[in-house]
Amino acid sequence: MKIHYHSDHLGSASFVTDIGGYVVQHLQYLPYGELFVSQRNTEEFDSRYKFTAKELDNETSYTYFGARYYDSELSGWLSVDPMSDKYPSLSPYCYTADNPVVLVDPNGTYVDWYRNKTTGEIKWFDREGVQGEIEVIYGEEYENLGSELLKFNGKKLTYYWQTKTKEGKLQLNKKSWNAVSGRPLKDKNNLIFDYSKKSQNSKNGPIPEGLWGLKKSGIQYWEDQSLLDKLLNKLGRGEFPGGLNSWGENRWWLDPVDVNAKNRDLNSFTIHGGINWGSRGCIDLTHNLNDFTKTLLKYGKNNNIFLQVDYSRNKNLRIIQYQWGW
Repeated sequence: MKIHYHSDHLGSASFVTDIGGYVVQHLQYLPYGELFVSQRNTEEFDSRYKFTAKELDNETSYTYFGARYYDSELSGWLSVDPMSDKYPSLSPYCYTADNPVVLVDPNGTYVDWYRNKTTGEIKWFDREGVQGEIEVIYGEEYENLGSELLKFNGKKLTYYWQTKTKEGKLQLNKKSWNAVSGRPLKDKNNLIFDYSKKSQNSKNGPIPEGLWGLKKSGIQYWEDQSLLDKLLNKLGRGEFPGGLNSWGENRWWLDPVDVNAKNRDLNSFTIHGGINWGSRGCIDLTHNLNDFTKTLLKYGKNNNIFLQVDYSRNKNLRIIQYQWGW
């Protein structure tokens, strides 16, 4: 069953609809995540992703956040925060500093990606400060983006995720793939990708800069289509017009979070593959799509992952046409 999640301000699933837009489940929660309402139109489906888009174990009624398990009925964690010594004024078992109506905890720790709400700068924080060249400026307001992050700069799509070391500490991991966006210009044997602001607002331009969201549960597979739809694809129609050559074996839909662009349908962008570099608006991985999908499904713990699009270092990209190994 193909489904779409409709979330509230915390990311919690409120309505779940099928591909036709019909509601298959309606959910409501008490402040600390205890299920208040669950209305289903079919016994065959019960969403696994509920409070703040985390996976609920129906057998134990515990919610898995990545670093710890959470009991919404007790309104607390089942184990101590591994870095609780840094916050002696807070209980090591309390959820979001006892402010669940406004705050979310992406994975049960404070080791996450944060976005400066004033400048838009995104950095990975740990309890000691920022990992990177820019230091923490105290007093500024940051938005928690979670334990995973995607970045696209017009040349590379990079995925960041966390794992635990043997000592129990969290470390940051990353993997990058060559990727482009927008319809390229041709110059002899070269493909030229224009990432200027003017191009971002044009019909055939790249995905606009800003903050986007990706839902792992929203992945679409070409193989899941009916035989009729696959035949329509070859005629340039259906859900995957052009078929595998244009899209690859699957695609990931993107939702605009903080994006400012004109003359663009911001609900039409995806991450996909295909056989040629470049497509209108979407992030094109071509032959790298399968490895990207495999990595995201293997290491991803959260249903919602943010994507930062920033072309400040790649305003113009030139690659050799048909260079498959690029």
